Amino acid sequence: RKCVGRRPLVDFKIGERYDGSVVYVKPFGVFIDIGCHSDAFCHVSRVRDGYVENVTEVLGEGERVSARVVEVDRKRKRITVSLQSDGMMEKEARSMEIHKRNEAKRAEKEAEKDTARAEEAKKAGGAGAGAKAGATAGAGAGGTNIGG
Repeated sequence: RKCVGRRPLVDFKIGERYDGSVVYVKPFGVFIDIGCHSDAFCHVSRVRDGYVENVTEVLGEGERVSARVVEVDRKRKRITVSLQSDGMMEKEARSMEIHKRNEAKRAEKEAEKDTARAEEAKKAGGAGAGAKAGATAGAGAGGTNIGG
C-alpha cells in the first residue's frame, strides 16, 4: 500500500469513529487500515464488549469494521483503536481518569521522596565534611609523630 491519499496521524481524533478493514489478525489483537499512514492496532481486550478468547473466531482479514480511536501516539507513530460499543467509552474514560490520578499521586510521592533525600544528603554532607577534615588533620599530626 502506498501513502498517497492517506491521512497523517494528527488528523485522527480520540473518541471519533473511522471505517476500516482488518489487515492482520494476530493472537494479541488486530491491525486495521483506517486510512492512516500506519495501521491502527486493536488489542484483543477491545475487540468486543465481552471476553474474546480467540480473535480469529471473531474477525478475519478483509472484514469491514468501525473503529473508535482510543489513543494517538505521535512519538511512536501509532494509533490504538477499539471496536467496542460506545457505551464502553464511558467505562474507559473513568478508567483513564483513575489511572491519571494514580499516576499523579505516584509522581507527587516520588518528588517528595527526592526532596527528602536531597535534604538528608545536604545535612549529611555538611556534617560529614567537618568530621572528615578533622580526621584528616588528626591523622596527619599523628603520622608526623610516629614517623619522627
